[in-house]
Amino acid sequence: MISPFVNGSRLVTVSLALSVALATTAGATIPSGGVIHGCFNSRTGQLRVIDVDKGASCLASETALDWSQNGQSVEAWSDANDFAPSVARNTATNVSDWTLTTLVAVALPAGKFVVTAKTALLDQNENSTVYCALSDSAGVIDWSWDSSFDDEPATLAFEAAVTLSSPDTVALKCGSTGATTSADQSKIAAVKVGALH
Repeated sequence: MISPFVNGSRLVTVSLALSVALATTAGATIPSGGVIHGCFNSRTGQLRVIDVDKGASCLASETALDWSQNGQSVEAWSDANDFAPSVARNTATNVSDWTLTTLVAVALPAGKFVVTAKTALLDQNENSTVYCALSDSAGVIDWSWDSSFDDEPATLAFEAAVTLSSPDTVALKCGSTGATTSADQSKIAAVKVGALH
């Protein structure tokens, strides 16, 4: 089941906090053998990165989240209440003309998630219309299209609230009207949340 509405301020806060946390840690030295440790407050939607090697820990009101420096989740989940944010990345992928090609996907347990995805699509040989869908086994969650003109890429970004009653895979799939379109810097990220409003 997909919930099309999320409390806007909480969704923006979670998305911005995750983006800032990932951007902040990307250029820093990552402690603990490449594992990034964070704390998520489901009431406020705030995510903060901590250095456990220096004794930092999450507050009682926060949920501990761990993910690896390369973006892969440290563990898919250990129980129903503990889920590490899951991120998948893919560099250059050829996109089939008039057929959806899976660029990136993330396997998720049952639960409620905020899922974000993005990709840049380019056809260097002709002007093309590109289209993408964020989907799970039940169908399309969100979709968008754009045009790639004169060697300029079209960047498409997605953000959705997803409720899964059982484990499933959420994927970003794209296609093009051109035969020589490629996708670059594709990524998808999922953060488990306590509630969707």
